[in-house]
Amino acid sequence: MVEKEKRTALSRAVGYLNDEISATVRDYLRRSRTSEADVNEIRLRAYGPMGVTVSGRNVSLGKGVGVEVMREIFKRVCGGAVFAHRDDVCSGFVTLEGGIRVGVSGQARYEGGRIVGVGEISALVFRIPGRECSFARELYAEWLLHRGGMLICSRAGEGKTTAIRSLSRMIGSGERPRRVVVVDERCEFDRSAYTNAHVDILGGYKRALGVDIAIRTMSAEGVIVDEIGSRE
Repeated sequence: MVEKEKRTALSRAVGYLNDEISATVRDYLRRSRTSEADVNEIRLRAYGPMGVTVSGRNVSLGKGVGVEVMREIFKRVCGGAVFAHRDDVCSGFVTLEGGIRVGVSGQARYEGGRIVGVGEISALVFRIPGRECSFARELYAEWLLHRGGMLICSRAGEGKTTAIRSLSRMIGSGERPRRVVVVDERCEFDRSAYTNAHVDILGGYKRALGVDIAIRTMSAEGVIVDEIGSRE
């Protein structure tokens, strides 16, 4: 079941690519006998090599995709409305259906010390979300033992977001489920994954406001926030 869910996420990501790049990715998976569930990222570069990350290992899939192709795929990622995603792009990412985060690299434009746009897109990184975390049950056991706050920290790419996705479901289900509210500012949680758990997701809310809503109006017994990045 886990692999099926992750395969769906990968298929969604590949759907934004053109036919040639899609075929290149699929051909590599077939030749290397790589499970789709092991794919962490698809990385496109206008100038450098494109590639995939498989179980943390970077694999080159040939030359860069070119400026025109990069522009075409970027428009697809933005649903044809680049301006509507300006704020997200300025923050370095666009979130797609199913919690797929696309990292965006390009030429930043500033006005009055504030970034107002990104042009000349040179790289796109499709991060394929994992559904389950190998150490989530250990985190859940710690939470059951202490029932207090928990701070999860690690280097980038080691599974923090995947961990809290699994942890949210565990806390909100079972014999004694708790009311869980997830403040999902980057819209990386797939609501369809929580149909059997007492989990409510505040998608797109700023973290500080979301925490306040979770406590004051949603009567949360557990509040989960991904990335505490500001004083607020």
